[in-house]
Amino acid sequence: MTVRWWTAGASWVLAMAALGGEPARIESCVPADAMAVYFSRPASDAAQTGGLASVEAIGRWLLALKTLGVIPQQGRVIADILGTLPLVAQRDFALVLLDITARPISPGVYRLKDMKSALVVESDGLAVEIDRRVRDLLATYTDATTGKVERVSAGGQPYFRLVDARLPEWAVAEWGNVDRFFVAAFGKGAFESVLAAMKSQAPQLGGDAWYVRAHRLCSARSSGIEVYVAVARIEKRLENVINQTAQSALKAMQLERADRALMSVGFDGRALHSECLLLERDGREHHQVLTGRDIAAPEVLAAVPEKASSFAAFRFDLGKAVRDGRAAYLQTQSPERRQRFARIWALVEEEFQFDVDAGLIDQLGDHLIVHSFPPHPLGIPVPGTIWIQIKGDRARVGKTVDAMMAAWRHYVDEPPEKLQDYLRLSPRVRQDADGLWYLQLGLLGPALAVTDGWIVISYSPEAVRQNLAHLKDRVLSTRSAP
Repeated sequence: MTVRWWTAGASWVLAMAALGGEPARIESCVPADAMAVYFSRPASDAAQTGGLASVEAIGRWLLALKTLGVIPQQGRVIADILGTLPLVAQRDFALVLLDITARPISPGVYRLKDMKSALVVESDGLAVEIDRRVRDLLATYTDATTGKVERVSAGGQPYFRLVDARLPEWAVAEWGNVDRFFVAAFGKGAFESVLAAMKSQAPQLGGDAWYVRAHRLCSARSSGIEVYVAVARIEKRLENVINQTAQSALKAMQLERADRALMSVGFDGRALHSECLLLERDGREHHQVLTGRDIAAPEVLAAVPEKASSFAAFRFDLGKAVRDGRAAYLQTQSPERRQRFARIWALVEEEFQFDVDAGLIDQLGDHLIVHSFPPHPLGIPVPGTIWIQIKGDRARVGKTVDAMMAAWRHYVDEPPEKLQDYLRLSPRVRQDADGLWYLQLGLLGPALAVTDGWIVISYSPEAVRQNLAHLKDRVLSTRSAP
């Protein structure tokens, strides 16, 4: 039941994403004490791009299949979310976490106690689509015996409320048009909180001095995505369930002293550009460019395929990042699980004769490139290729990757008897004569290979081979240049 009302609430909020009028500042719709906000500001021509057209087509198919009963009951929430995303993607919107609390129910086990969230969307003539989605969601998640829709108002502002007897008392869904926005809220009091901010009856995030400065410094207004997180407030609200393990994980991610953070993501031509500003609790700030053409080495930037329609260039110590990520994950596990993982991993390394730290992690460089060459044959609008830089011994990296993939192949293709049923539908691990590794489950891919200077990962063996050929040609042309 817990999973059901959580996912149903998320689906409902995400699906209520249209109606309204002319563009306005979406930041003025968010209460200043929000815990986290995801802003999306798509380009004005987003609706005409091929990528969005593909997403819209997928969304229409998902909704049609759900209507025909092809999608099982357990998958309908996901179908509703994905089927509604194209509507949201056409407009500026803010997905807001206003409040969240939890309570322990047994040692190490917690349950959501209360949550308030909202979706605020600028819209333009989507009355027909939103009406269809509202009726579809009402039919999916309510029935006449347990659910009731009523018309209510606050401060003269009318809106609608859905109360379902199967859900906790706080789990109400509310939605309505407010000025030039459509607002959908989940959680008791969430709609009123957003309404108060929109009517200037409560402080707005758009009027918060630190947010305004961070927003300007990170060029967030011209970016497609902006994420704001009030780290300290979240930690305080969840202090009764944040144990030493979670605190250790925050420390491993260097966030134990964080007060607030803002990150923006946008495009500079075909290059992804992202910046972050972190405010610590003692007032110190840290500003960093996370990805962009300016932080990449010139020779790396020149190697990016010209035919890639988009790319992201990250530059940081890859080895340290892997170790920090591993440490943060392990800190979320119990001591017994950490010991068991270390013991099993040591046995695998011994059996297949590799050392992941010395043979791989220590050999990594500081560039990570993600790009869209070659384009996906199905027109999926996401970059499908990753280059991981090698600064150390290429042969040692290749040997280590081969050993790790051989171990994976052994345990997936020839699993122990007790795991055979569990892994029956898992992808099979294959290696071609040229040394390229790939997964196979009907279709071929994803795949990876090691070449001079890079580990290359892409969506299929042929895509990897095209990248290997490009990198080889690039090296040859550089060597032959006068």
